[in-house]
Amino acid sequence: MCNGCHGTWYSGQSLAQALKRPVSDLNLDFFSIKPTLFECAQCSHELCDGYLAQIDIHVEHCRQCKGVYLDVGEFKAAKKALQPTTSQPSTTNVSINQDSTLYVEADHDVMVLFQWITGLPIETDSSQRLLAPMLTSLIVINILVFVWMIQQGLEQSIYGWGLIPNQVLAGHQTWTVFTSMFMHANLAHLLGNMYFLFIAGDNLETFWGSVRFLTVYLISGLVAILAHMIFNPSSDLPAVGASGAIAGVFGAYVVLFPNQTMTSRWFYLAYLNVRFDWPAIVYFGFWFLLQFVFVYFDFLGVAWWAHIGGFLAGMALAYLWRDKGPLFG
Repeated sequence: MCNGCHGTWYSGQSLAQALKRPVSDLNLDFFSIKPTLFECAQCSHELCDGYLAQIDIHVEHCRQCKGVYLDVGEFKAAKKALQPTTSQPSTTNVSINQDSTLYVEADHDVMVLFQWITGLPIETDSSQRLLAPMLTSLIVINILVFVWMIQQGLEQSIYGWGLIPNQVLAGHQTWTVFTSMFMHANLAHLLGNMYFLFIAGDNLETFWGSVRFLTVYLISGLVAILAHMIFNPSSDLPAVGASGAIAGVFGAYVVLFPNQTMTSRWFYLAYLNVRFDWPAIVYFGFWFLLQFVFVYFDFLGVAWWAHIGGFLAGMALAYLWRDKGPLFG
């Protein structure tokens, strides 16, 4: 027992025994946010406040002896998060708790059908925070901008407010560096971007707080635009989309949550009823490498360099701020 934080010290083995779960079910892959004023009762080393992604809580932990300190409430949260899902009826495998947290079971019929139709991944070992304030605000803003674009006319809006590299580099329409980040060419473009922002952004906002999360998002978006202009300086085609900023979210996600599981299914393998579980570092790492392939073949005329620039910016900021908590508070 720690007299400072009033938590009980657990090693990985002892925590598994206390939770009555096999050690293989535990993923004690958490990241230090900031030092605390407490000392480890086991080795007297300074305790750190850290984010434990699998349980989705902040806990005190010791980087010296690798122990985790859980109070009664945190222990109950850990036990609940690690409850076996095989004993639960399928109708409860997708649920929303009173704290607006979504829990998803990858083999639930709804999730299986969703993935076969869309091919999109889902997080399967982390709860989804539905009402992260900055993440929700960004999604709402992007949707409202798209509605406005439809009212004004998509093509007219894109050419009026989208980023045209040769114009911006000549000192014209410089405001489009910002406006283009919140515009989308069509509904599929919008929905795809917002979905990926939704599943990855809540982890970062929980870890960093709203202000630092927004800072990473905007800086990544600006770096993405800069990369696009550097490699396409003479282009007279407008570029729109939040994908550069969201690529930055991917890059930060890989650094902070490399072992988070992303589950994928594809319709052309539906008859086999198989799923693929990827660590985030593999899933998003493969996505990142694909961008270079698309650049080489100039596939679909998409701003692939923006994706690359945004991803690298997000990674760099995550390495820089991996031990930082919320910017204020």
